[in-house]
Amino acid sequence: MKRMIGPYLCRIETPYLLRRELNRAREQQQAAEQELAHLKQELTRLKQEKKAAPAKMGRSEHFSAPGEGSKKPAGDPLAQAKTHFYKKIRAHYAGEPLPAAPSGSLSERDMYRTLQHQADLGDVEAQYILGECSLHGWCTMQFNANAVQWLRRAAQQGHNEAGYRLGLCLIDGKGVSKDEKEGRQWIEKAAASGLVEAKRWLQQNPAPSKMKLFNGAKPDGW
Repeated sequence: MKRMIGPYLCRIETPYLLRRELNRAREQQQAAEQELAHLKQELTRLKQEKKAAPAKMGRSEHFSAPGEGSKKPAGDPLAQAKTHFYKKIRAHYAGEPLPAAPSGSLSERDMYRTLQHQADLGDVEAQYILGECSLHGWCTMQFNANAVQWLRRAAQQGHNEAGYRLGLCLIDGKGVSKDEKEGRQWIEKAAASGLVEAKRWLQQNPAPSKMKLFNGAKPDGW
């Protein structure tokens, strides 16, 4: 009898939350593997384009000096990607409908992969955008820990909006251990650089250490 009941007891005692976390981890692993496959395909495509380019070129058209007749190609993929996602970020925080990818251009997924490549190379704006995408689940799984990593990399290079969002994540404990002191420091730095959102947040959330209540009585020395 014990041999028959034992396996069923083990099944009953297996925590539901543990199984759910394992399933979520598997989904995240599958998504990461898919992203890696996309990156490999993109790298292969870029290598093929590089081989197909003319072997001899006087100057690169992207860096030609003014007056030489060379122009930056219309519809630069990186510029399109940044413009589209910045519009999307602004619309999200303003509570407006999110814009769709422009017709006749790259898909939003292609734009995202372009930004991934540039972010790995150190592009601060691309790093900030990837952080926002991870926060909201745009073109990738919503993964707060990954978002914090990208936001921190951009903030450390001086991106004010990334510093502000990083500060909020630290204060709320979103994707990172809660640290209100460090979070406020990032927001204060963003406010000092002129970011209106950060200034507004500080006005609405004054530092508790700067306020003292004495129940109507003045302390000694006043």
